[in-house]
Amino acid sequence: MQPGLDEVGGRRLQRASGCAIQHVDADLQAARIADVRGLSLERVQELIDDATDRRFIGFFGEPGVNVLELNLSLDEESAR
Repeated sequence: MQPGLDEVGGRRLQRASGCAIQHVDADLQAARIADVRGLSLERVQELIDDATDRRFIGFFGEPGVNVLELNLSLDEESAR
């Protein structure tokens, strides 16, 4: 496996703070993130939804989760 890649649920995920990942991939990691951050699963899912960029003009491309935005939100929530 290449450096900077993780495998979760059989899917290879790139780890980088400035990239976007598919919403389904973020959902696969939500329970682990909630556990590590000490947050409820529901709150982590809300933050994932908030950090999700919608499709371009409503139908082009796939929704993607802005990893940097999500990590900053998680940091803020965890500090409370």
